[in-house]
Amino acid sequence: MYMSPFHIKYKEYNFVCILYGIIKGEIMKKISKLSLLLMTSLLVSCNNSSPTGEWITFSSSTTFITTTKNTVVFPFNTVMSVLYYKEFNNKEISEDFYTNLETLFLDNVVDLHKKVDRHHYYYDKDESTIVTNIKTVNDSYATGEEIFCSEELYNLLKLGHKLTLETNGLFNFYMGQLTSYWDYVLEEVSYDSNMLYELDPYFSSSSQGIVNDLKLSSPTLKDIENIMTFNDENKSVIFNAIEDLDGYERSQNNSQFRPIITSGGIAKGYATDIIKDILVSNGYTKGFINSGSSSITSLSKFDYVEPYYQNMSITDPRTANGFLREVAVTIKLYEDYSLSTSANYTSDKSYYFTTEDNKRIYRHHIINPYTGESSLHHASVTLISNTFTNGELDAFSTAFVNASIEESRTLRETLLSLYPNHDLSYVIMDVDNNDNMHIYISNSLKENTEVKGEKITITYE
Repeated sequence: MYMSPFHIKYKEYNFVCILYGIIKGEIMKKISKLSLLLMTSLLVSCNNSSPTGEWITFSSSTTFITTTKNTVVFPFNTVMSVLYYKEFNNKEISEDFYTNLETLFLDNVVDLHKKVDRHHYYYDKDESTIVTNIKTVNDSYATGEEIFCSEELYNLLKLGHKLTLETNGLFNFYMGQLTSYWDYVLEEVSYDSNMLYELDPYFSSSSQGIVNDLKLSSPTLKDIENIMTFNDENKSVIFNAIEDLDGYERSQNNSQFRPIITSGGIAKGYATDIIKDILVSNGYTKGFINSGSSSITSLSKFDYVEPYYQNMSITDPRTANGFLREVAVTIKLYEDYSLSTSANYTSDKSYYFTTEDNKRIYRHHIINPYTGESSLHHASVTLISNTFTNGELDAFSTAFVNASIEESRTLRETLLSLYPNHDLSYVIMDVDNNDNMHIYISNSLKENTEVKGEKITITYE
C-alpha cells in the first residue's frame, strides 16, 4: 500500500461521534494505492507592481474563538482574508481607514462564526449572554420551542431551507448526521491510514451498514417541506419533528436518526456575502474577500487598477497528491463577481484509493445525500456569477458536484428559470481512471479563459 510522502497530525476534531463505536475485524478488500489529498483549488493573482498603489492583506489566520466550555475554535475552520488596494499619495484616506478595515473584517468573521456554528455555544462580546446559533436550533428539534434568531441566523436558515428544495436535495441542509459520520471517517483515515480498512464502507460491512442507515433515515424532500416553521415578523423558527420510518426513530430529540442542520455547504459563502455588504457600506470598495480559496467575491468592479481585471486560476486536480499546485484553467474577471468552488481535493482530510481493477474511489467532505457517500461525479466544480450571492453559489456548487454532467446542465437551466434575471457560468473538471481530464466550460467564459496541461479535452457549452 502506498502512502503519500506527507503525514500530518491534524488538529483535534470539533465533535464527538456518538452514533457508533469503531467496529474491528472486518474482511478486507484489497487496494493498490491509498493517497491523501491536500490542496487549495483556487489561486488568485493581482498586479503587485502598480505605480499607484499596493495590495494589503488582513486575514483570520491568527484568530481563535473560545467556546462556553473553554475550548478554542478556528473560525469557519479555514483562513478568511480581505485583500485591499491601498492607494499611494491619496491624502483623503488616512491610515486609520486601513486599520479600521482590519478590525471591521475580523470582528465580523468572529461574530458570524458564533451565529452559524452547529457544534459549539459561545458568549456574546460582553460575555454575559450565550449566542443563539445553529446548535441552538438543532438542540430544539421536536421540542416545539420557538427560537428567536438574529437577522443573520434567520436569513441563513431560510436560505438553506429554500436551496435544499430548489436543488432537489442535491444540496441538503438537514443531513448533519450523515456528514458528521463521514467527517469522523475522513479524520481517522487521514491521520492513520490503517483505519481505512476498519472505517471505509468499501472495506467494512459494518461501516457500510451505518452509512446506509443514515442515508435511509435522512429527511426526504417531502419531510423538508414542513420541517421548519418560519415567522418572518419575529425572526423565529420552530424545528419540527418528522415522522418515524420503519426501523428508524426520527421524531425524538435524542434519536441518532433525527435530522440535524449542517451549515458546512453554505455558511462560509453566506458569511462572505454579509461581510462584503458591511465593508462596502463603510466605503471599502477596492478589493476582494477570499474565504478559504473556495468562496471569493469582489467588493466592486475591477476598474481601479491596471490591467483592470483579476486572474482566477483553478488548479489541476491531478496534481493534488503533494504540494505542487499546477494550474489548469485561468479566467480573467472584469466585473463585480461572486465565485464558489467545490472539489474532491480541497480538504486536508480527503483521500482516495485505487482498487485492483484500477477504479479510483474518492473520499471527501461533499456527501451525496442519495448515495450516502462522497460524490464521484466531478473532481472540481467552479461557479461564477455577477448576480447570485456566494451563499447561493456555495450551495449550488455542492449540488453540481453531486450531479452528473447531464444533471448539472439541467440543474443550471432549472436555477436560471427560477431566477430569470441571473447569470451562472461554470468550469467543471472530470478526471478518469487514466488521468485524462475533460473540462466543461460555459460559453460565457470562453473569450477570457486559458487552459493548459496534458491529456485534456475541452467542451465549451
